Amino acid sequence: MKIGIDVSLAVGEKAGVGHYSWELVNGLGEIDHENEYILYPLFYNIRDPKFKSLPIVGEGNFHMQHTEHSAQQALDLWNDTSVVKKDLLGRVDILHATTVCAPRDHYGKLVSTAYDVSFMTHPQYHTEANRAVCLKGTLDSALYADKIVAISEHTKEDIKKYFNVSDDRITVIYLAPGRNFKPIEDRTLVQRMRETYRLEKEYILMVGSIEPRKNHRGLLQAYRAMPEAIQNRYDLVFTGGTGWLNTDIYNLVRELHLEDRVRFLGYVPDQHLPLLYNGATLFVFPSFYEGFGLPVAEAMACGTPVITSNVSSLPEIVGDSDLLVDPGNVRDLLDKLVRLLEDESLRGEVGRKGIERAEKFSVRKTAEKTLALYRELAP
Repeated sequence: MKIGIDVSLAVGEKAGVGHYSWELVNGLGEIDHENEYILYPLFYNIRDPKFKSLPIVGEGNFHMQHTEHSAQQALDLWNDTSVVKKDLLGRVDILHATTVCAPRDHYGKLVSTAYDVSFMTHPQYHTEANRAVCLKGTLDSALYADKIVAISEHTKEDIKKYFNVSDDRITVIYLAPGRNFKPIEDRTLVQRMRETYRLEKEYILMVGSIEPRKNHRGLLQAYRAMPEAIQNRYDLVFTGGTGWLNTDIYNLVRELHLEDRVRFLGYVPDQHLPLLYNGATLFVFPSFYEGFGLPVAEAMACGTPVITSNVSSLPEIVGDSDLLVDPGNVRDLLDKLVRLLEDESLRGEVGRKGIERAEKFSVRKTAEKTLALYRELAP
């Protein structure tokens, strides 16, 4: 069987989708040495000129498409409107689109991964352009995909509800943190990371693009309301891409006079992120909506105690926890922050439980379930 997988967002500064697609192909490379895989670093509208930086995975049965061309030649082919895109992808038995894109014209059976429908449930947190792209991609998946991979049970129910997709066309396959997300025993590595980012004080960490849905505003307000002694001890550290509709977040930092206590690190390289989790006193993720919430699973895998929201998929990820918060209730978030920061033994207990819970989500499990889906669709 020949399987084609879109890895176009795994190029360069990877966000959630890029991490998912790259961990998936690495997992498949470890368990499947029989099927042939074609990886697409260029896929329809995702055309990063640095695509040749992606390494080859697997043991000879994985091939990167377009390596026979120079980068410019490959981009010219994809930008040429007269070129039939399915012929650029080539003949495959299974085509897996991972970037909210479900091409109508393709070879083989089509699998499309759906992440969330926040563009429907929370349109105010998106730009019009982003809503249009997500709506078209998800609608095309609902219409044309042979199977839709939903990254959580919550996403599956939302796809059924908003796009009228039958239950049997959707398979739930969880995301998973990479294997490098784990407790780091060598604290000198963590200390070097802190020196790299000039993190002199203990810190509270949040990971995610700076956009309204992630609720940086609520966390900033809760942090500012904490007792002065706690604020003096802990900085608040944000890491992630710039996102969109975020000007008011930076303005709020100034309005609350938190310039000396809040750090925006921007995009952090993959090798540094586990160290940042390991160095944090706690991890906070008060999002209004998530299809999965990969940073939560990453933090748990590192043993970092987690506070997150009681909405959408997040309770599904963390399991039973009395540290779930109402993301719209700043007081609730404040109380749980103070409680956890003031109780070291509780932090230790929450961290240990998180490590155990994170074992539910592994790259190998994601790869095995995805391979089983490919085999189900095999001609």
